[in-house]
Amino acid sequence: AILPASHPDYQLVLTTLSNVLHSNIWSEDIHHIPWRLIVVDNDEQVNAISLPTGDIIVFSGMIRACYNNDELGLIISHEMAHVILDHGVEMLSHTGLVSFFGLFFIAAIWYIIPSDIISFFMHQLFNGTTTILLQNPYSRQLEHEADQVGLMLASNACYNPDNAIKIWKHFPTPNIEDEYLSTHPCNEKRLALLTHLLPIAKELYESSQCDITWKNEIKRFTKLAKKWLQGN
Repeated sequence: AILPASHPDYQLVLTTLSNVLHSNIWSEDIHHIPWRLIVVDNDEQVNAISLPTGDIIVFSGMIRACYNNDELGLIISHEMAHVILDHGVEMLSHTGLVSFFGLFFIAAIWYIIPSDIISFFMHQLFNGTTTILLQNPYSRQLEHEADQVGLMLASNACYNPDNAIKIWKHFPTPNIEDEYLSTHPCNEKRLALLTHLLPIAKELYESSQCDITWKNEIKRFTKLAKKWLQGN
């Protein structure tokens, strides 16, 4: 079921998305996208999805999989990066190009061996081969790009990069030996890439005066809590 805007899970993700959005005013692209958030109540589905339209779909299982706000900030920033980088459009174009050449391949096989059965099996073989050798590697490349940009967006929004990237130490994804069958990179490679980028991410984090920002937020929250207690 889709959670209402008043639900704590929705509010948590909305706050995270808003933080990333408002902390990255330097990016013109990020503010020209009509962002829309959908949170789905499904703890068994550990996933988040972004669409080219600017829709971010987060399953409650993904929220539970994040050990802290920094990890959630990285996940939301990753999905936003996919939209900013037009990955949905790129993937569709890549798939269309592969399918276009596939038609010529199948047509050539059918011309040489005019058999529906042979044509069917060759079509299945072509689809399987191109998925493993072309589609999946391209998809993993896009994931790496979103990881990189997402880390920078999250760090600039005061999500601690040291804490954030630790999600790839415990997140359930394919093992390294199964990676070629997956559209996503394995945990080890994602963690290695983001660890390599930590110096840049930390520089962004520190330049955003995050310590001051969080201290001010704590002070503001304390004042609001005192007013609420006094009023009750």
